[in-house]
Amino acid sequence: MVFRVARRIDEAKTTEPETADVPVTENTTTQPPVANTGKLNPTTLVSEKAKTSTTPTKAQQAEAQKLAQKKIDDEKKKQQAAIAAAAAKEKEFRNNWPKYIMIGDLDIKKNDDGVEAFNVPVKNNTNATIDKVTLRVDYMKKEKKLVKSETLEAYNIPPGGTVNARAPENKKGNNIKVFITGVGSRKLHFCFPQNNGNADDPYYCN
Repeated sequence: MVFRVARRIDEAKTTEPETADVPVTENTTTQPPVANTGKLNPTTLVSEKAKTSTTPTKAQQAEAQKLAQKKIDDEKKKQQAAIAAAAAKEKEFRNNWPKYIMIGDLDIKKNDDGVEAFNVPVKNNTNATIDKVTLRVDYMKKEKKLVKSETLEAYNIPPGGTVNARAPENKKGNNIKVFITGVGSRKLHFCFPQNNGNADDPYYCN
């Protein structure tokens, strides 16, 4: 009798299932947490940059104004220097005009006692237009006796250019001399032989 009871107890132990605590997991769709790296996102960076760039400090504004004024002053100095250089060059042309305004080679055809009509080239080696050059042509005999004088004019001689004045023929004098007796240029403020009384710049005119 005792054996049967023991057997039943053993069978009961083997037939009952053992249970254990199993952790329960939930299936969720939430994103895993992002680690905080301490960096700002691009949107924050742009907004912060806009704040600093659109609101310059008083020191920055003062520096910008100083640079703008310096640029204006430098430009004025350049213009003043250019004006002074141009004025000095004009004065050089006025006071040393025979070096820059001159008569070219004459092509004179002589006959028995006189000469045929001929051109008198007037050269302008300045950097401005010469409005008018007045010339005197002397016709002389071989013994240098003056037969006749003619007045010629050449107009609007360009910088570095040449304009011809036309001298008439003369049947008595074939020894020719040509002189410049007057020069005028508005660009160079130049009037010769007008003398303004200033020994340093006597041919200056407005």
